Amino acid sequence: MSEVSPPRPTLVQNLIRLRRSGRPLSTVSELVRLRWVAVTGQLVTVTVAAYAVQIRLPVQILFSIIGFTAITNLFLLLWVLPRKNSEAWIPGILMMDICLFAGLLGFSGGAENPFATFYLVHLAIGSMILRGRLLWIHLGLIAASFTMVCFWFYPLHQPYTHAGKLDIYLHLKGTVVSLVLSGCCIVWFMLQISRALREREQALVQAELKATRQKQLAHLATLAGGVAHELNTPLGTIALAAGEIHTGLKSTTGSPELREDIELIRSEVDRCRHILDKLNTQSTRSVGDPPEVIRSSQIPSLVMENFTPAARERIRIRIPDDDIDIYQPREPVIQSLTTLLKNGVEASESGRQPVTLDIYLKDQMVYFEVRNNGPAISGEVRDRMGEMFFSTKKQHHGMGLGLFLVRSFAESAGGYLRIDSQEGTGTTISLIIPRESHLGSL
Repeated sequence: MSEVSPPRPTLVQNLIRLRRSGRPLSTVSELVRLRWVAVTGQLVTVTVAAYAVQIRLPVQILFSIIGFTAITNLFLLLWVLPRKNSEAWIPGILMMDICLFAGLLGFSGGAENPFATFYLVHLAIGSMILRGRLLWIHLGLIAASFTMVCFWFYPLHQPYTHAGKLDIYLHLKGTVVSLVLSGCCIVWFMLQISRALREREQALVQAELKATRQKQLAHLATLAGGVAHELNTPLGTIALAAGEIHTGLKSTTGSPELREDIELIRSEVDRCRHILDKLNTQSTRSVGDPPEVIRSSQIPSLVMENFTPAARERIRIRIPDDDIDIYQPREPVIQSLTTLLKNGVEASESGRQPVTLDIYLKDQMVYFEVRNNGPAISGEVRDRMGEMFFSTKKQHHGMGLGLFLVRSFAESAGGYLRIDSQEGTGTTISLIIPRESHLGSL
């Protein structure tokens, strides 16, 4: 949304990214976090089984395997992650983890260990990260390691009950715990995938809308330039002919109604020219102008130049005590604020109520909030505001381009336009853009 540093993609967001090549995604940092969780869980499980439940286990060997996992994780964290080609290590990391997990099972009962169900977690993660031949190798390694722990393993010596019999229920309890934990891991993983997919779909929809608006803006600029070029000449001819007719009627006793018609023609020609000039100026206004420093203290004077004295009396601009240096194209910023304030003045119910513009900085984003006391805007209208040629003004009072151009500028600058409207509190339209343009920096 903005030029401020975007949040780093999560593991699941990386997993659902479209992959056309056979290379795995760059998820080393997320895998490192997962491995720390696994190390912690393995330490707790072995400690509880050996010292609390009194199951005879080769704890030195098991702790050595867990320690080796921690050491390799430190290596990944300190050596692999800073490298640009860190994603190349992912297949090796996953396959090494399968071997280490098989080692833990092999020295703690093999397939009889209830926690053998965690092979399903390895299977789920590998299926999402790897593709093609690497995925089949991953699946084959899981099958081979599970087969090995079925036949070659350190027997699991369970404690006896007070009656001198093996505590069979202990194994059942362990199986339940294992199924619950592995099921929770897989369910959580799938829920994250579903959420990330929804977010990705929403992002795609927003990107398509933004691309559509940019195309509309380009088409509008072309259309406006062509219309202005084609109509200026005939309008000029009409204005000239009407002026000559009006001058001729002054020296004669022509009908007053005829003179009024000529005056109407001249005024309508002037109106057409004004509309063409406005359309051409607004639609061809470049949102790609080079950025420059705009101080928040300069904005009131720059904006007020575009208003009549009567309108200035109704506008209140509040700037922060500490001056903000904004690095954005000057003209689009000022014209956008002018449009929002003009809309606020026109929408206000009473000419005595002020229209306010608040400027403040938050998380390196500059907020321009324009508030008016006009009637609340319905949800249907609010959703359409910012569309090309959509206007709620009376006929001949607007072309439906103001908010469209403001929204186009906001999105091209890396920001967005937000509209809030409630009954009794009026309407607030916020232009939110990065403090620094993506075209350069201070």
